[in-house]
Amino acid sequence: MLKGEIVRQDELPLRIELLVEQVAAMAVSQVAEAVYQEAWRRSSGNTTKAELRWADYPYAKRHGSPLLDPSIINVHSPTDGFRSQWVKEMGDDPYHAFVFNDSEVADYLQEGTRYAFSRPIAQATEDAVESRMKTPFFWRLES
Repeated sequence: MLKGEIVRQDELPLRIELLVEQVAAMAVSQVAEAVYQEAWRRSSGNTTKAELRWADYPYAKRHGSPLLDPSIINVHSPTDGFRSQWVKEMGDDPYHAFVFNDSEVADYLQEGTRYAFSRPIAQATEDAVESRMKTPFFWRLES
């Protein structure tokens, strides 16, 4: 609509509906990107294998509870398999998006093993993004 353009009364609901659809699609895209970035950040821990060994494997169940934040996954090589396997996909329509990790170790980290605590990166990522969404700075919708 051009500045000063007259809009007929019967066109207004349609224009509002289109604007709402555009804003909703931008919001889905922005949230998906925020989830992807937070997952990447949580997959970029800097505790080395040597430090984990020195700390007596702080995620081992024998300790009763994790000794380090279990939602931070440490990188052990430049081509780390877990961190590089994050995928962000938009759904079939602009109102659905998916962020997931396609690594072969993702399920082991999420569920834990007989010897190691679960590493709840998905829940921690979701919680962090949800918390950030409550701030006005998060919602910078740009076309």
